[in-house]
Amino acid sequence: MSTRFSGLRKGLSWMYPRRLRNQLIMIAVFMVTIPTLTIGYVVETEGRAALLQEKEKKLSAITHLLDEALGDRFTHFATLPHAERIQALNQELAPITERITRAFNGVGAGYYHRALDAIITYAPSAQFQSNVGVTINADHPGREVMSSNQPKVYSGKQVRGNIMNSMQPIARDGNVIGYIWANELSEDISQQARRMDINIVSVLVLGLLVSLCLIILLSRRFSTSIDVIAHGLEDLAQNLNTRLPPLSGDLGKISHSVNALAQALRETKTLNDLIIESAADGVIAVDKHGNVTTINPAAQEITGYRQDELLGQPYAKIFSNTHFDSPVLDTLQKGTEHVALEVSFPARDRTIELSVTTSQIHNAHNQLVGALVIFS
Repeated sequence: MSTRFSGLRKGLSWMYPRRLRNQLIMIAVFMVTIPTLTIGYVVETEGRAALLQEKEKKLSAITHLLDEALGDRFTHFATLPHAERIQALNQELAPITERITRAFNGVGAGYYHRALDAIITYAPSAQFQSNVGVTINADHPGREVMSSNQPKVYSGKQVRGNIMNSMQPIARDGNVIGYIWANELSEDISQQARRMDINIVSVLVLGLLVSLCLIILLSRRFSTSIDVIAHGLEDLAQNLNTRLPPLSGDLGKISHSVNALAQALRETKTLNDLIIESAADGVIAVDKHGNVTTINPAAQEITGYRQDELLGQPYAKIFSNTHFDSPVLDTLQKGTEHVALEVSFPARDRTIELSVTTSQIHNAHNQLVGALVIFS
């Protein structure tokens, strides 16, 4: 399992950017995108629910208006034959349904008479007059409304097509004598929902684009400051006189601290250099490869070799034509340290007697970095 997880992590590692700026952009994008998309989903879902609820309330309000306008008119023309009574009620009630539905664009509404078992009015009459006198199916939700005496909102296919239909029973003197409906095409509702979705998506996309632009702009400024510090540290490793430019914010504090550290290092190095240069004894240091890294004035005077002749050169090169075994190279290679060892040293034009002390040089991690010889 551990091997499989390690392999998966290595396989995904290429997706994670290496540069700090790109890492910051990726993190910021996730932090902005995920909440924004979550909020957008919630707003869209709640918005659709609110739209449907608003439609239900509107259609229910229309049925209440029609119920109040109906009064006791369903009892009129009771002596007329079936077809003639439907026609007479239609002529009396059609203006009511026309007037009310005219105020609500896209809404269809009408009355259904239970005893006549027929549609009495269906407005707008210009579209639905042909439905007057039609009997609803046995499984029509309107029959459930009349039998239960409870209002109902139904969405699905009915006489008009795919609609949201709000139905309310007509109750007079404790008897249900029919029902009223008000409906709207589902496609009209869907179009309004789509327009709402488009508006939400447009706002989300615009917000994301603005956020991404700000993220890129701010990350670029941050990355530029990081690059200034990184390049400054690289230069500082070669030249302690390097100073980082002043920066704003927390990075400015880092820049100031680096400059203060460089100043302390310069002062320490200057003090060390002064001590070595002022020493009466000769001092020569070599790196772990045996190349000369330091030779003070006393060492130059004693050995006769100038600084420019030895710095960076293999220390063993001085004895290439002699049989001299250098104590400092012995210390470097074998770890043997010498104290006040007297040797005959082959100087430039003569052999001189020296008392030498050698030691290895280790860094803060106790790693060998060179060797040092002090002689007089």
